[in-house]
Amino acid sequence: MLEVLLRIPNQNIRKLHCRPSDPEHATFVLRGFSSEASYYIAEDKGESDDFWASFANQLKPETKEKRAAEYQEMVQSAIREIQQHVVQKVVLSRQFFWDCPNANARETFNTLLKSYPACTVFAIKHSKYGSWMGASPEVLLESTDEGYRSMSLAGTRLKNGTRWGNKELEEQKFVTKEVHRSLKAFGGKISRG
Repeated sequence: MLEVLLRIPNQNIRKLHCRPSDPEHATFVLRGFSSEASYYIAEDKGESDDFWASFANQLKPETKEKRAAEYQEMVQSAIREIQQHVVQKVVLSRQFFWDCPNANARETFNTLLKSYPACTVFAIKHSKYGSWMGASPEVLLESTDEGYRSMSLAGTRLKNGTRWGNKELEEQKFVTKEVHRSLKAFGGKISRG
């Protein structure tokens, strides 16, 4: 089961219960970092306090800290794939968990709502993927009179921060190309704005 609290800009918060669906009829698609997509149909359930009762109650996953030799092998593997033109860029990261007994998910969600009024704010609970919360200014897919619109964002900067440099522009190209490639699979005319 997938449960979602969602606030799209200029709309009310919605609580959605999502049941499994086939790809053709899905209103939600959820994909883990290394797994196949799961498809869901959302049913609007209004707002409910019971959403937060079990939010983030999952135990943190058992992780094994990578030894220096393992990390170096990951770096060497990434270099080989770049040299062989399998990939253009690799970002290596590691998991980090900490206990925060005073954290309050509901308060955090409300802070996101107030701090980011022009963003989509979400909290999800899933039995396999766990609990996630965030805010994004990115438009993933929006229906318009002309067709559909998407937006690709990469990199971060403050609202009135400095202009993007070459690094940020390059990262933006990666994201735009991937969005374009993904949408191209559905056919139709794709234009970049």
